[in-house]
Amino acid sequence: MSEPTPLQRCAEFDMSDYPLIRVAMQKVEITDYNFQLYLNELTTLYVAKNDIYILFDLRPMRIPSLRYQRMMADWVRDHSSIIQMHCVACATIVGNSLLRAVAELVNTMFRVPTSYEIFTQPAEAEEWLKTKMRTTR
Repeated sequence: MSEPTPLQRCAEFDMSDYPLIRVAMQKVEITDYNFQLYLNELTTLYVAKNDIYILFDLRPMRIPSLRYQRMMADWVRDHSSIIQMHCVACATIVGNSLLRAVAELVNTMFRVPTSYEIFTQPAEAEEWLKTKMRTTR
């Protein structure tokens, strides 16, 4: 399997403010390949076993099919113990009510085992996470 080009990736990870990690979903077609790559990259966030705070930006994302929504829910279920141990808080930015519904559906399919909020404004999401960084653990 060759290295994916940026256009093939369904998410970009920004670790520049670690332990705050920004995950920006891309406006590309979601495929088995790029979605599995995304899940693999999520998994590697936990390898260091440090406390992390994740900001998911879903605004540019195309609505994923039920197949990929289920894969995400299964990933959360399968990794719930490590998420609970190391992900202190998770903020999700959505740009419309349909994406909010998808984010809530994944959360409902398997409860995210950490402090979790959905926002429409990036500044609000980032401030919430920075407050969590100052006041937890």
